[in-house]
Amino acid sequence: AEAENAAAEAACSCCCEVQSKVQSFGGQRASAVSLTLHIGVGFGHLNLMQLGGVLDRWEFCAAGPPLEEVTVAEPLAKSGQTVVSPSVQNILTRDSSQRGCSFRFVPLSQEDCDVLELPEQ
Repeated sequence: AEAENAAAEAACSCCCEVQSKVQSFGGQRASAVSLTLHIGVGFGHLNLMQLGGVLDRWEFCAAGPPLEEVTVAEPLAKSGQTVVSPSVQNILTRDSSQRGCSFRFVPLSQEDCDVLELPEQ
């Protein structure tokens, strides 16, 4: 459980950092152009496979519940938002009385997923 907490927290921290720095990507800002992201986060066991070998061509294939969660969460995120799946939120908020969750979750209307907000600095 501790490893799950650490992994989920690291993933969400990474998303928050990327969201906070994406506008300054590349060093110079082009006038009238604003780069934003919308991110979906899932959690679970992922299967990675390497396929191929014919003509020395190789492909990687990833499958598993986290990708299914991301395909639901990512389209729900608006520009500049990170949406987490219920499994991510459950991991980060369980036992929250013993260890404080540094993230704030805002429920989406009529959806199981929630928006992750940047932690207070």
